[in-house]
Amino acid sequence: MSSIPLAAIKWHDLPASDIRIAETGISLVIAPYNEASCSYEPRVLRITNAQTISFNMTGTVSAKDLSSMEISTFTYSTAPSGRITGTIGLLPGQAGFWELSFSDAQWELTDA
Repeated sequence: MSSIPLAAIKWHDLPASDIRIAETGISLVIAPYNEASCSYEPRVLRITNAQTISFNMTGTVSAKDLSSMEISTFTYSTAPSGRITGTIGLLPGQAGFWELSFSDAQWELTDA
């Protein structure tokens, strides 16, 4: 399902530059830091065809907050089929806390 394993990413203090919610699921553009090359390497996490998706968003968000968004947590479990169930915690700048939860979803983590 994916060319990059989820466990290869440190899912804390992880810059997120784009989030998209569509009929088929969620996509997040993230930028993990590569210490070997001293650079950020953009990746896209796609969560699709989930059995359920829920959103919990608090706070009032400005454009400045969206420009400093980061993933604070990502807890997940993987089924034998490779599908995942999990929750992503997002900090949109100083504007509160968002949670995106999903169950029994396909996923893909690729280079951006």
